[in-house]
Amino acid sequence: MEKTVLLSILPQWAEAILNGKKKWEYRRVSPKNISKGSRIVLYATRNQQEIVGEFMVGVVLREPVLALIKHTLPKTPHTKEEIRSYFSGLRIGYALEVKKYRKYKKPIPLTEIKKRIPFFTPPQNFLYLRENDPRHKALLELLPSLKKSKYSF
Repeated sequence: MEKTVLLSILPQWAEAILNGKKKWEYRRVSPKNISKGSRIVLYATRNQQEIVGEFMVGVVLREPVLALIKHTLPKTPHTKEEIRSYFSGLRIGYALEVKKYRKYKKPIPLTEIKKRIPFFTPPQNFLYLRENDPRHKALLELLPSLKKSKYSF
């Protein structure tokens, strides 16, 4: 099975990814061992509190922040100042290329997840979803099947 990561993200950036407007997802800390083809499941935070979609990773960039901005800015709705502020205090930043994405027809609210996994807490940043962990397996089973999926480009 490909690597699957549950990623907490602000609702407006999840929406931008799932509408094809944001082709790079910035991270101060990159999930280790994420590579081309990894599956990123988006958990929209704040008032939304639901899993809204997913994307497949293309390239993973690990670069000095100024180089990262130069390489990615044209394909994001962010301003240079927003990205600099996000990476404040760091010399190196990470960006995950959004290669394929799909918005779930029916988002999965936190209340539904907690019915299956009562002690589930959304990650602060990200969480590897492993099939051999019963809690993760229950969450993976809630997600739409990859075999029937329709990705957008």
